[in-house]
Amino acid sequence: MNIKKQVTGKCSTTTPKSIVEIIDELPQFKTLSCGETAEDIPMEDDIQYDDDVDIPENSTYDLNFAEFPIAHLTQRLPAGADKHKIEYYDTIVGPDNLPVKRKWTIKSSADHGLGGPTSIAVLFEILQMWKEQKFEKNKVYIGTYYNLLKRLDWAMSGQSYKQLIRELESLYGLEIIAENAFYDKEKNKYVDKKYKPFIGWGIWKENERDKSIEDYGYIQVHPDFHALFKQKSMYFVPFSGSTLKEFTPTEQKLAFYLSKIFNPYRKKVVSKYTRNIYTLCAQLPILGTKEKQKYYLRKAADGLIKKRFILLESYSINKDNIIFYNRQQTSLLPYLNVNSGKSKHGIACMVEEIMKICDDEKSLSFYELVAKNVPDEIIYQCLSEAKADGKNPNRLFTFLIKQKGKEYLENIQQK
Repeated sequence: MNIKKQVTGKCSTTTPKSIVEIIDELPQFKTLSCGETAEDIPMEDDIQYDDDVDIPENSTYDLNFAEFPIAHLTQRLPAGADKHKIEYYDTIVGPDNLPVKRKWTIKSSADHGLGGPTSIAVLFEILQMWKEQKFEKNKVYIGTYYNLLKRLDWAMSGQSYKQLIRELESLYGLEIIAENAFYDKEKNKYVDKKYKPFIGWGIWKENERDKSIEDYGYIQVHPDFHALFKQKSMYFVPFSGSTLKEFTPTEQKLAFYLSKIFNPYRKKVVSKYTRNIYTLCAQLPILGTKEKQKYYLRKAADGLIKKRFILLESYSINKDNIIFYNRQQTSLLPYLNVNSGKSKHGIACMVEEIMKICDDEKSLSFYELVAKNVPDEIIYQCLSEAKADGKNPNRLFTFLIKQKGKEYLENIQQK
């Protein structure tokens, strides 16, 4: 289908429409939403995981850190808030097309309870280290406290060491209790489950450690998380540690959440995502009165847009719902009355994403050309196919991108 001709013809004789209005009218762009009624809730596999990702047997839930409220995002908690525990509910549609209400409880056995605003940055850095280790083992080797502090760009002070230890204790003490949340295929029903994401850790003094540097310091991860994180498409984060530092804690958490929802490696295109404001706030978590929750959620979304977060084009409010619009989908519509130019940061992120799959330094200039001129959606389609091949992903990607991005690359060559 030639989308460009159809939309151009329709809009040429009428008042230009906003990107929100245009996307809403395009049937081929799937709308992903999650609400409190069955009519507004998508099927579970549309929300929770990608179609092309292997899911552990007897489980149809993506164990993704992005969606769990693992820490409080502010130092001062509202009156009556439990510093040790966070509870929230959500609703999905089960295999029989009936709504299933789930309850989640996240708590920490650490004496000081759940972590605070810096916990997100610490977890992100730990996962980055794990990714660098290619998720080979269910241990994340973090080296020394000094090594981790340096990566976090924290001050080398006694206070920083104490804060880091508090954060690690909170993460290690994390426990997730899921009620009516996991679909058991054998029993053909939803069941409860309780688990700890991190099941062990150790930091040794220099004179106590083994000869292997790997045993200097590590965090042991639950096997279920290890199995899922090995599927790289599940761990899509379109920004670096330096970019994360520019975001506030609430912006960080929202960015991680939207990275899961708008993961470009999905087979089904997600152009917008609708969620009840207050259930989303309970999940991030943003605590307080409804007025404050709405204010801080909008503030976080505005902050990400202002800082040119690669996945968020805009958002709108409809009564108690917030609708997020995927920026990457607007790159497919350069003829609309919107600024579709790619930012330098967006291009750099895309080049990094291409290099993750292709790992070909000699082709870096070509990848930069592709990242700058070919729509992101087309690039991700080619990366997905190249990654699935496994043998020569760089060659297959080059072949595919020259085919699918031909009109964009030819235009550049002509210029």
